[in-house]
Amino acid sequence: MLNPTLVTNTIQKEIRNKGIIFLFVFAIGFLFAGHKLAIMFNVNFGNEATSQFFTNTSQQIIVYFLTTCSNIVAIILASTIVRSDMSSRVLPQILSFPVTRFEYLFSRVFGAWVITIAFYLLCLIFGVGLLITSGSIELDFFSLISSFLIMSIELVAIILICTFISLYGNRLVSFIFSVVIYFLSGAYTERLYEYDGVTLGKLVNYFMYYFTPRLGEMTKIAESFIAGKTFAASQLSVALLHFIATTSIWFFIMKTLFDKKEA
Repeated sequence: MLNPTLVTNTIQKEIRNKGIIFLFVFAIGFLFAGHKLAIMFNVNFGNEATSQFFTNTSQQIIVYFLTTCSNIVAIILASTIVRSDMSSRVLPQILSFPVTRFEYLFSRVFGAWVITIAFYLLCLIFGVGLLITSGSIELDFFSLISSFLIMSIELVAIILICTFISLYGNRLVSFIFSVVIYFLSGAYTERLYEYDGVTLGKLVNYFMYYFTPRLGEMTKIAESFIAGKTFAASQLSVALLHFIATTSIWFFIMKTLFDKKEA
Protein backbone atom coordinates (compact mmCIF):
# COMPACT_ATOMS: atom_id res chain seq x y z
CA MET A 1 0.00 0.00 0.00
CA LEU A 2 2.83 2.41 0.84
CA ASN A 3 5.76 2.42 -1.58
CA PRO A 4 8.93 3.56 0.26
CA THR A 5 10.69 4.39 -3.02
CA LEU A 6 7.86 6.68 -4.13
CA VAL A 7 7.68 8.30 -0.69
CA THR A 8 11.43 8.99 -0.78
CA ASN A 9 11.15 10.28 -4.34
CA THR A 10 8.32 12.63 -3.33
CA ILE A 11 10.38 14.05 -0.47
CA GLN A 12 13.51 14.42 -2.61
CA LYS A 13 11.54 16.08 -5.40
CA GLU A 14 9.44 18.48 -3.35
CA ILE A 15 11.94 19.42 -0.64
CA ARG A 16 13.54 21.71 -3.23
CA ASN A 17 10.26 23.48 -3.97
CA LYS A 18 11.06 27.21 -3.96
CA GLY A 19 7.71 28.07 -2.43
CA ILE A 20 8.37 25.76 0.53
CA ILE A 21 11.92 27.08 1.00
CA PHE A 22 10.65 30.68 0.91
CA LEU A 23 7.90 29.95 3.45
CA PHE A 24 10.36 28.20 5.77
CA VAL A 25 12.83 31.12 5.69
CA PHE A 26 9.94 33.58 6.06
CA ALA A 27 8.46 31.69 9.03
CA ILE A 28 11.80 31.46 10.85
CA GLY A 29 12.53 35.13 10.16
CA PHE A 30 9.04 36.19 11.23
CA LEU A 31 9.24 34.24 14.49
CA PHE A 32 12.69 35.60 15.30
CA ALA A 33 11.89 39.22 14.40
CA GLY A 34 8.50 39.12 16.13
CA HIS A 35 10.03 37.72 19.30
CA LYS A 36 12.79 40.36 19.37
CA LEU A 37 10.30 43.16 18.74
CA ALA A 38 8.05 41.88 21.52
CA ILE A 39 10.98 41.82 23.96
CA MET A 40 12.13 45.31 22.90
CA PHE A 41 8.61 46.72 23.25
CA ASN A 42 8.18 45.06 26.63
CA VAL A 43 11.51 46.39 27.92
CA ASN A 44 11.00 49.96 26.71
CA PHE A 45 7.26 50.46 27.07
CA GLY A 46 5.94 47.46 28.96
CA ASN A 47 4.43 47.18 32.38
CA GLU A 48 3.14 44.30 34.43
CA ALA A 49 -0.03 44.02 32.33
CA THR A 50 1.78 43.90 28.98
CA SER A 51 4.35 41.44 30.35
CA GLN A 52 1.53 39.15 31.43
CA PHE A 53 -0.12 39.56 28.03
CA PHE A 54 3.03 38.51 26.16
CA THR A 55 3.52 35.59 28.52
CA ASN A 56 -0.03 34.33 28.04
CA THR A 57 -0.30 34.82 24.27
CA SER A 58 3.19 34.10 22.88
CA GLN A 59 2.57 30.39 22.51
CA GLN A 60 -0.86 30.99 20.96
CA ILE A 61 0.47 33.49 18.41
CA ILE A 62 3.23 31.11 17.32
CA VAL A 63 0.81 28.22 16.83
CA TYR A 64 -1.76 30.37 15.00
CA PHE A 65 0.92 31.63 12.63
CA LEU A 66 2.41 28.19 12.02
CA THR A 67 -0.93 26.48 11.39
CA THR A 68 -1.61 29.00 8.61
CA CYS A 69 1.88 28.57 7.11
CA SER A 70 1.65 24.77 7.31
CA ASN A 71 -1.72 24.74 5.58
CA ILE A 72 -0.27 26.84 2.76
CA VAL A 73 2.70 24.45 2.50
CA ALA A 74 0.28 21.52 2.27
CA ILE A 75 -1.65 23.24 -0.53
CA ILE A 76 1.54 24.07 -2.46
CA LEU A 77 2.74 20.47 -2.26
CA ALA A 78 -0.64 18.98 -3.11
CA SER A 79 -0.87 21.20 -6.18
CA THR A 80 2.32 19.67 -7.59
CA ILE A 81 2.92 16.11 -6.35
CA VAL A 82 0.68 14.49 -9.00
CA ARG A 83 0.21 17.35 -11.45
CA SER A 84 3.97 17.63 -12.09
CA ASP A 85 4.13 13.93 -12.97
CA MET A 86 1.21 14.35 -15.36
CA SER A 87 2.60 17.50 -16.98
CA SER A 88 6.09 16.06 -17.49
CA ARG A 89 4.73 12.71 -18.71
CA VAL A 90 6.54 10.89 -15.91
CA LEU A 91 3.35 9.30 -14.63
CA PRO A 92 3.09 6.64 -17.40
CA GLN A 93 6.68 5.61 -16.68
CA ILE A 94 6.01 5.25 -12.95
CA LEU A 95 2.84 3.22 -13.55
CA SER A 96 4.71 0.95 -15.97
CA PHE A 97 6.48 -0.46 -12.93
CA PRO A 98 4.68 -2.88 -10.58
CA VAL A 99 2.97 0.05 -8.81
CA THR A 100 -0.80 0.27 -8.50
CA ARG A 101 -2.54 3.62 -8.87
CA PHE A 102 -3.73 3.41 -5.29
CA GLU A 103 -0.14 2.80 -4.13
CA TYR A 104 1.06 5.73 -6.24
CA LEU A 105 -1.53 8.17 -4.86
CA PHE A 106 -1.13 7.04 -1.27
CA SER A 107 2.67 7.29 -1.43
CA ARG A 108 2.64 10.75 -3.02
CA VAL A 109 0.15 12.06 -0.43
CA PHE A 110 2.13 10.49 2.41
CA GLY A 111 5.41 12.00 1.16
CA ALA A 112 3.84 15.46 0.99
CA TRP A 113 2.42 14.97 4.48
CA VAL A 114 5.88 14.09 5.84
CA ILE A 115 7.36 17.31 4.40
CA THR A 116 4.50 19.42 5.80
CA ILE A 117 4.79 17.85 9.25
CA ALA A 118 8.56 18.40 9.21
CA PHE A 119 7.97 22.06 8.29
CA TYR A 120 5.47 22.53 11.10
CA LEU A 121 7.57 20.70 13.67
CA LEU A 122 10.87 22.44 12.85
CA CYS A 123 9.27 25.89 12.96
CA LEU A 124 7.41 25.03 16.17
CA ILE A 125 10.61 23.83 17.85
CA PHE A 126 12.37 27.03 16.78
CA GLY A 127 9.54 29.24 18.08
CA VAL A 128 9.21 27.37 21.36
CA GLY A 129 13.00 27.41 21.72
CA LEU A 130 12.98 31.20 21.50
CA LEU A 131 10.42 31.40 24.28
CA ILE A 132 12.25 28.93 26.51
CA THR A 133 15.68 30.57 26.15
CA SER A 134 14.28 34.01 26.88
CA GLY A 135 12.20 32.79 29.81
CA SER A 136 9.11 34.36 28.24
CA ILE A 137 6.74 31.56 28.95
CA GLU A 138 6.03 28.48 30.99
CA LEU A 139 5.14 25.94 28.32
CA ASP A 140 2.05 23.78 28.37
CA PHE A 141 3.43 20.66 26.69
CA PHE A 142 0.10 18.81 26.80
CA SER A 143 -1.57 21.59 24.81
CA LEU A 144 1.31 21.67 22.34
CA ILE A 145 1.21 17.92 21.77
CA SER A 146 -2.60 17.87 21.47
CA SER A 147 -2.50 20.73 18.98
CA PHE A 148 0.26 19.02 16.99
CA LEU A 149 -1.68 15.74 16.75
CA ILE A 150 -4.88 17.45 15.54
CA MET A 151 -2.91 19.47 12.98
CA SER A 152 -1.19 16.29 11.78
CA ILE A 153 -4.57 14.74 11.04
CA GLU A 154 -5.98 17.89 9.45
CA LEU A 155 -3.04 18.27 7.06
CA VAL A 156 -3.78 14.83 5.59
CA ALA A 157 -7.21 16.02 4.42
CA ILE A 158 -5.87 19.29 3.01
CA ILE A 159 -3.27 17.45 0.94
CA LEU A 160 -5.83 14.89 -0.17
CA ILE A 161 -8.48 17.41 -1.30
CA CYS A 162 -5.95 19.68 -3.01
CA THR A 163 -4.38 16.71 -4.79
CA PHE A 164 -7.86 15.77 -6.01
CA ILE A 165 -8.32 19.31 -7.37
CA SER A 166 -4.90 19.19 -9.09
CA LEU A 167 -6.03 16.25 -11.25
CA TYR A 168 -8.22 18.67 -13.23
CA GLY A 169 -6.21 21.88 -13.38
CA ASN A 170 -2.70 23.22 -13.77
CA ARG A 171 -0.58 24.09 -10.75
CA LEU A 172 -1.67 27.73 -10.49
CA VAL A 173 -5.37 26.99 -10.92
CA SER A 174 -5.12 24.10 -8.45
CA PHE A 175 -3.38 26.28 -5.88
CA ILE A 176 -5.87 29.16 -6.15
CA PHE A 177 -8.90 26.87 -6.08
CA SER A 178 -7.49 24.93 -3.12
CA VAL A 179 -6.91 28.13 -1.14
CA VAL A 180 -10.52 29.17 -1.83
CA ILE A 181 -11.81 25.76 -0.69
CA TYR A 182 -9.71 25.94 2.48
CA PHE A 183 -10.97 29.38 3.48
CA LEU A 184 -14.55 28.51 2.55
CA SER A 185 -14.33 25.48 4.83
CA GLY A 186 -13.30 27.66 7.75
CA ALA A 187 -15.88 30.35 7.01
CA TYR A 188 -18.90 28.18 6.35
CA THR A 189 -18.50 25.82 9.29
CA GLU A 190 -19.04 28.84 11.54
CA ARG A 191 -22.19 30.03 9.73
CA LEU A 192 -24.26 26.88 9.50
CA TYR A 193 -27.49 28.39 10.80
CA GLU A 194 -27.20 31.99 9.59
CA TYR A 195 -29.15 31.49 6.37
CA ASP A 196 -32.94 31.61 6.04
CA GLY A 197 -34.68 29.81 3.22
CA VAL A 198 -33.00 27.99 0.35
CA THR A 199 -30.13 30.09 -1.03
CA LEU A 200 -26.91 29.34 -2.86
CA GLY A 201 -24.97 30.33 0.25
CA LYS A 202 -26.97 27.90 2.37
CA LEU A 203 -26.47 25.05 -0.11
CA VAL A 204 -22.73 25.66 -0.25
CA ASN A 205 -22.71 25.96 3.52
CA TYR A 206 -24.40 22.59 4.05
CA PHE A 207 -22.22 20.90 1.45
CA MET A 208 -19.00 22.18 3.07
CA TYR A 209 -20.22 21.24 6.54
CA TYR A 210 -21.68 17.79 5.98
CA PHE A 211 -19.97 16.39 2.88
CA THR A 212 -16.34 17.55 3.16
CA PRO A 213 -13.75 17.21 5.91
CA ARG A 214 -14.23 20.21 8.20
CA LEU A 215 -10.79 21.71 7.67
CA GLY A 216 -11.61 24.96 9.42
CA GLU A 217 -13.09 23.14 12.40
CA MET A 218 -10.01 20.94 12.83
CA THR A 219 -7.70 23.94 12.61
CA LYS A 220 -9.72 25.76 15.26
CA ILE A 221 -9.64 22.73 17.55
CA ALA A 222 -5.85 22.57 17.18
CA GLU A 223 -5.53 26.27 17.97
CA SER A 224 -8.03 26.12 20.83
CA PHE A 225 -5.92 23.59 22.72
CA ILE A 226 -3.17 26.21 22.90
CA ALA A 227 -5.64 28.79 24.19
CA GLY A 228 -6.47 26.44 27.07
CA LYS A 229 -9.91 25.46 25.80
CA THR A 230 -11.10 21.96 26.70
CA PHE A 231 -13.47 19.77 24.72
CA ALA A 232 -15.90 17.11 25.83
CA ALA A 233 -14.92 13.62 24.71
CA SER A 234 -18.18 13.31 22.76
CA GLN A 235 -17.56 16.59 20.91
CA LEU A 236 -14.05 15.56 19.87
CA SER A 237 -15.20 12.07 18.94
CA VAL A 238 -17.97 13.34 16.66
CA ALA A 239 -15.62 15.84 14.98
CA LEU A 240 -12.92 13.22 14.43
CA LEU A 241 -15.39 10.57 13.26
CA HIS A 242 -16.91 12.92 10.67
CA PHE A 243 -13.45 14.06 9.60
CA ILE A 244 -12.08 10.54 9.14
CA ALA A 245 -15.24 9.32 7.35
CA THR A 246 -15.40 12.20 4.87
CA THR A 247 -11.65 12.12 4.25
CA SER A 248 -11.86 8.40 3.48
CA ILE A 249 -14.80 8.93 1.13
CA TRP A 250 -13.02 11.69 -0.78
CA PHE A 251 -9.90 9.57 -1.08
CA PHE A 252 -12.03 6.75 -2.49
CA ILE A 253 -13.65 9.16 -4.98
CA MET A 254 -10.25 10.49 -6.03
CA LYS A 255 -8.83 7.00 -6.43
CA THR A 256 -11.86 5.89 -8.49
CA LEU A 257 -11.61 8.88 -10.84
CA PHE A 258 -7.83 8.55 -11.06
CA ASP A 259 -8.21 4.90 -12.09
CA LYS A 260 -10.33 6.01 -15.03
CA LYS A 261 -7.97 8.80 -16.02
CA GLU A 262 -5.45 8.21 -18.78
CA ALA A 263 -1.86 8.24 -17.53
